Amino acid sequence: MKKKDFKNKKWIKKNALKCKEKHTELFSKYAINTKTGIVYLKKDEEVKMHSTENGEEILIILSGKGSAFTEDRKIIIEKGDIVYFGPYTNHSIKADKESELCYVYVYSEIKKKNF
Repeated sequence: MKKKDFKNKKWIKKNALKCKEKHTELFSKYAINTKTGIVYLKKDEEVKMHSTENGEEILIILSGKGSAFTEDRKIIIEKGDIVYFGPYTNHSIKADKESELCYVYVYSEIKKKNF
C-alpha cells in the first residue's frame, strides 16, 4: 500500500458500542497487520477455544463479567480489565451466567519468529 493511500482511510468507528451482534470486525479493510473487533456475548455464551497462532491478542473488557480460559488457567474478567494472550496460546472466553460480556480484541500477527 502506498503512503498516499492512507489519506482517505477511516480512522474512527462511530457508535461501535451500540452493536449487539456476537462479533463485529473493526477496520478490517484498513489495518495491515492488525485485526480488531467487538465481541458481545449474552449471559452464559462463549467463544470456543482457539489459538493466537503466531500472533498476540489483547482484550479490553468494556462491560459485564465473565471468564478467560487457557489450557491451564481460569481468570475472572470484568469491565475495565485488559487481558493479554501471547503467541500460540489456546484460549476461550465465556460470559458469566448472570451478566452479558462485551469486549474489544486487538490481534496482531508476528511476522518474524523472534519468540
